[in-house]
Amino acid sequence: MSVSYSFVINSADLQEYVKAIGAVSHECVLNINSEGWEVKVLDPSNVLMADIVMSRDSFSKYPPNIPPTTIGIDIDRTKGFFQVAKNVDVCVTIDNELRRLSLSTVDGMFTRSQGLIAPEYLSSRVPKHDFDFTFPATVTIDGSLLVKGLRSCGAIEEHVWFEVDDNRFILRTHDATGVDRFEMVVPASELLGMKPGKGKSLFSLDYLERMYPLFMGNVVELGIGVDYPLKIAVSRPENPRMNVVMHLAPRIEEN
Repeated sequence: MSVSYSFVINSADLQEYVKAIGAVSHECVLNINSEGWEVKVLDPSNVLMADIVMSRDSFSKYPPNIPPTTIGIDIDRTKGFFQVAKNVDVCVTIDNELRRLSLSTVDGMFTRSQGLIAPEYLSSRVPKHDFDFTFPATVTIDGSLLVKGLRSCGAIEEHVWFEVDDNRFILRTHDATGVDRFEMVVPASELLGMKPGKGKSLFSLDYLERMYPLFMGNVVELGIGVDYPLKIAVSRPENPRMNVVMHLAPRIEEN
């Protein structure tokens, strides 16, 4: 007899969770326990890492005594389901015996099933290591404003400087000649929060562009230092029980 576990959650919350994982990798290892779901994922180039947690309170139905369970999922194969399941309750069923994941609307109209992946074969697994950074400066900003600035930088160059200067948050970039430039300066009064400190690091826009759908409409907290990784913590007002924390490695310029 196969052993399966079923969860019920709003499709918008589940889609946001999938979107966060998909910004890093097309596959992941999902860890499930009595407290909720957690994914720790690393992109193939080892530049971007994420820890994405959704507490059991995000679900309207959660197995009461589920043992620790680990499964591998191809995230790209789940995305199409959200085209037909928009802002409705969905049932997520995991059958470990049959190695199968099923997503279905609670009314039974739409169902998507796919095979699970053995977690040990996934390259996106994060090494068992505690990454502990103390960031000299933190900035909390509306995600839509952050995307506006990053998109404008992307029209000029493939990299962007994140800076904290006195009580200002700055995004800036320029082309190889230094003539074509863009700068967004946001004073502390226009931010949602700020801890002033010394911060200036360069990052690839290629990785940040993947996060635009995740940033839009959400609150983003940035941890910034000098030639430090960039900490990106995303919170969703509609579901404060989901926590997304990413670390993006800096691009170090040679003098």
